[in-house]
Amino acid sequence: MPMPSLKSILRRIYRRIFTTPNRKILWQLLDKLTEVSTVSAEQRDAIAALRDSSLRQEKGIQTIHTRLANQRVFLEQNRRDEVFVWNKRFSDRETLYKISVIVPAYNVEQYLAECLNSILDQNMESMEVLCVNDGSTDGSYDILKMYAQKDRRIKIFDRSHQGLGTTRNYALRQAQGEYICFVDSDDMLAAPEALNYLYREAKAHDLDILYFDGDALYENNELAQRFPQFKTDYRLTRPREYGGVADGQELFCAMQADHCYRGITWLQLIRRTFLTEHRILFPENVTYEDEFFTLSCMLQAQRVSHRQKNFYRYRLRRNSIVTSPQTNFNVYSSLRCFISTADLVLALPLRQQTAYYVAERLNELYGSMLHRYNNLHGEICGDFSNFEPVTSILLQKLISQNK
Repeated sequence: MPMPSLKSILRRIYRRIFTTPNRKILWQLLDKLTEVSTVSAEQRDAIAALRDSSLRQEKGIQTIHTRLANQRVFLEQNRRDEVFVWNKRFSDRETLYKISVIVPAYNVEQYLAECLNSILDQNMESMEVLCVNDGSTDGSYDILKMYAQKDRRIKIFDRSHQGLGTTRNYALRQAQGEYICFVDSDDMLAAPEALNYLYREAKAHDLDILYFDGDALYENNELAQRFPQFKTDYRLTRPREYGGVADGQELFCAMQADHCYRGITWLQLIRRTFLTEHRILFPENVTYEDEFFTLSCMLQAQRVSHRQKNFYRYRLRRNSIVTSPQTNFNVYSSLRCFISTADLVLALPLRQQTAYYVAERLNELYGSMLHRYNNLHGEICGDFSNFEPVTSILLQKLISQNK
């Protein structure tokens, strides 16, 4: 049997996304999104048009595809404009350090000191720690200022709350390290030799990206029971070392075949010039930006490798993105990231084997997105009190028809 093309698999996935009952939830999300203050006027108009047209024409699936395509063009143009500014102003920044460690911070006063201590305890002097306070309303910024006074390697930036992708992109523009490492502010590095070891290995083999492993740290037993996958089928420690030097597509295929590819930003050390040359940024105003960024890097890198070293400790805690209940923004974010990732891989020159495993990965992302749809809490699935009356009536009718 011939291998199905990536485009044919994507078409099947898109059809599943935009068929009842998924379509009814999409309509709810679109209606809610017109009320979100962070959505621009242009996006709000496009969203409202998509919602209205899809409600008027239940069978008009092509209309939905067209409107979403227009949204993709709008979002991609914004990304291209942002990338142009970045490359024009920052791609030639002088390299002053071996590593830039990027730490976005938002309301993490309980965990921030432990995170910073794990970085400052590294046996590497030639590094900068770029800490961006993303509009925290707790004591996070005060903690950052205290640490910056004690250690010259810490540089702090204070900004209004704009989200993880925007915050990381801002830090990338300030970075002057030869390599980039990301550490989330509620996590920590697991060994004092981590950065020094990773830098030596990356330099010795002239790598664009060096991947490594981690482990999950559960804040309590209740979270361990709710999210066992980080110790089982989604372990952060890969089953073997993928040593030697390969290109990114080859390593992606090997990891995906072994079911251990992880779309996670903080399990990699990345050459900064690689990011600027390939114009790679995080998607902004979404909550699942790691998948797009990691896949974009891996599929375009020419020299990559992996070390089976547990150098990262990922904390599962209450009130994080992973453990909090799903919201309409979370679900719409997953849809946007899926579309952006699909557009990305269709635009890249992929080998046949790579296309097969990329399609497999996209199927996994679709399953994850559908899981978020099906697990939306009652505020989104059952409460239409904030909707326009005509929309509320139509949605109630659609749901009653599709039960």
